[in-house]
Amino acid sequence: MSDVDFSQFVRENRDWGAGTTSEAARGGTDRFGAVDPSTAEGWSGSAPDPSAEPSPRPRGRRRKPEPRGDEEFQADSTELPRPRGRRHRPDSSRPEQPAEPANAGEPPRGRRHRRGADEEPPDPGSREFTSPGAGEPDTGSLEELGLAGTDDEEDEEAAPARPGRRSGRSAPSGRRARRGSGTKRARKRRGRRFAPVAALLALLLFVGAAGGGAYWWLRTYVVPPDYEGRGTGQVEIVVEDGHTGADVADTLVDAGVVASARAFTNALRGLDSSDIRPGTYELRSQMSGEAAAERLFDPDALIATQVTLPEGLRASQIYERVAEQTDLTVAELEDAAQEPEELGLPDYADGEIEGYLFPDTYTVDPDVSADVLLGRMIDRFDDTAEDIGLEERATERDLDPQEVMAIAAIVQAESGSAEDMRKVARVVYNRLDIGMELGMDSTCFYVIDDYGIALTAEQLRECDEADSEYATYGREGIPAGPIVSPGQVAMEAALDPADGEWLFFVTTDPEEGYTQFAETEEEFLELKEEFNQNRGAQ
Repeated sequence: MSDVDFSQFVRENRDWGAGTTSEAARGGTDRFGAVDPSTAEGWSGSAPDPSAEPSPRPRGRRRKPEPRGDEEFQADSTELPRPRGRRHRPDSSRPEQPAEPANAGEPPRGRRHRRGADEEPPDPGSREFTSPGAGEPDTGSLEELGLAGTDDEEDEEAAPARPGRRSGRSAPSGRRARRGSGTKRARKRRGRRFAPVAALLALLLFVGAAGGGAYWWLRTYVVPPDYEGRGTGQVEIVVEDGHTGADVADTLVDAGVVASARAFTNALRGLDSSDIRPGTYELRSQMSGEAAAERLFDPDALIATQVTLPEGLRASQIYERVAEQTDLTVAELEDAAQEPEELGLPDYADGEIEGYLFPDTYTVDPDVSADVLLGRMIDRFDDTAEDIGLEERATERDLDPQEVMAIAAIVQAESGSAEDMRKVARVVYNRLDIGMELGMDSTCFYVIDDYGIALTAEQLRECDEADSEYATYGREGIPAGPIVSPGQVAMEAALDPADGEWLFFVTTDPEEGYTQFAETEEEFLELKEEFNQNRGAQ
């Protein structure tokens, strides 16, 4: 066969050794994988001249030779020049399959894998590299040529890829990595420098937004509106019993004495507002807070004093309270009580002032006398007695007003609340109806001049020994007179008791003023035990 015919044969058989096993058995192949014409069956023509030079390598795509059976192909001693742009083919004298590199099975670092058309996409969370695709350099071949590792040495210094990123991408290395970390540090330094500026801007914005509120706060509490000087004209204001400094400040603002309540309360700092006595004071218009406070502590400014007397006080307690809030003394009040005719006591009082000093609030002038003040209290009782028809209604019950006042005083002293008063009055009347002693502890406390909730054995013995007409133990009937000054509610309860069969009552919870009622002695003893338990727990 001529050289021309052989070249044509090669072009017609581009599979380069893609023959069957039977063809390989019938004849060998040359180094290009073509069938040897000298050994192939059915070959016609003359064999090529061995001494002739080999024909030029046909152009086209090369395929890697595959072993056929146990035979090994021998490469021609003549080495063809390596084409440019293509990877070097290992020498045929070496083993057909090169030894795997040390890192076989591990993906090459720093190189991106190009996925083939028929290849399944890699798991996004996997860190494994797929095998190189067509057209990519074979790592093993590069290692044989001594070229592997030149591009990967920097990649080995880079940080491993984070999970979930593309498997072929690696972190920056070398100078680029150092430049990246330096950029992050610079950003942090800039953030730290701008943090105080940002905080200052936020504070300025807050102050600007709250400017109105801050002005109001400063104006109200730090520098409140205030007048100057001691004022002009004359203004009378009344300080009620129990008023606080803030209450007095509001009264002064309403009367036009001070410009603001805060101006007055600021002036009270370091002073005890409880020392301001209830009463009527003479002040001026448009006074400074400091001047108004100073005037209220001046006794000369007090035109009249307000004295409040609550219900249920004895005459001795009333004297003490008046003496505390006025210039009168207890001795002056006691002496005045010894002249009942001058005080205007009713005839049924039998000359005893106890129970007829009506509880109310009184305005006491600085120069008032003891008898005048006590007389005003009795006048207030007369007005109330007339309003409720005391004398007429007492006659309807076959009682005189003094007896009704004695019952009203017991009701006032024994009741835990105003709601219980009519029931307590019913217990008194039920005991009187069956001739049972009243047995009220409050009357014995009055006899022995003591105070308490329940009598002890010693106190009861002392009460019996006194043999007083005011005592209700060891004797029947109504006491000689009232033991305290009852209020209008207690007086009306004594005239109109509730309906019921109760004979006993016990204030089982003294702290809350809770009272329970019983019809039998057995029920009474149970309530008394409950009282003792509650009293022991307190």
